[in-house]
Amino acid sequence: MILKGHAIEIVVIEPFEWEYGNITGVISSTKNDNRLVVKLSKRIERDKLENGLIELKPRYQGETFNNLLIGESIMVAGALITENSKEFEYLFIGEMKLI
Repeated sequence: MILKGHAIEIVVIEPFEWEYGNITGVISSTKNDNRLVVKLSKRIERDKLENGLIELKPRYQGETFNNLLIGESIMVAGALITENSKEFEYLFIGEMKLI
């Protein structure tokens, strides 16, 4: 399945004090089978970065986004990233679902 353009929702599990609620966005690009770049519906402001882009990776070794179908979920680690550089700031662990 081609993931680019699909909407996602993430329920954040850690950190427990997450203040942004559930995260929604659209997959803007894929970086092989184990990295997705998502354009968020709302910007997130953290210590180092404020942006509307996150990179997601499967939380558990051996998992990929390759066969993910609409309605299915996968545990992910997410980091806030910048478009034009390699800067990132770790954000959360959560459960991502294609919607």
